[in-house]
Amino acid sequence: MLHLAGESVDMSKAVRDWSFQESEFIKWGIKPGESSFSVAGGKVEFMDWWSRMSKTGILGDPTKANKARGKRLFDIYVDSLVKFTREFRKREILPRKDYH
Repeated sequence: MLHLAGESVDMSKAVRDWSFQESEFIKWGIKPGESSFSVAGGKVEFMDWWSRMSKTGILGDPTKANKARGKRLFDIYVDSLVKFTREFRKREILPRKDYH
């Protein structure tokens, strides 16, 4: 949001929250203290109730946020979404079979 609409962000409310349960398998986000965008946890995507993952409604450390980092993340996500969309559009739609 700092990158897209920084004027609507109140950084005085930003608090660090890494209170989620650690997992070897479940991917939670960017590792605390990492300067690059390495992922905490494993390769499994899992969405639990947010209130069970976070004590504050935050997952991570927004106190480290700035416009430049936001732009970098935004660009990474947009590039990945574009690549996925291009790949998905090329997928052959195979006929379904009823195995019942």
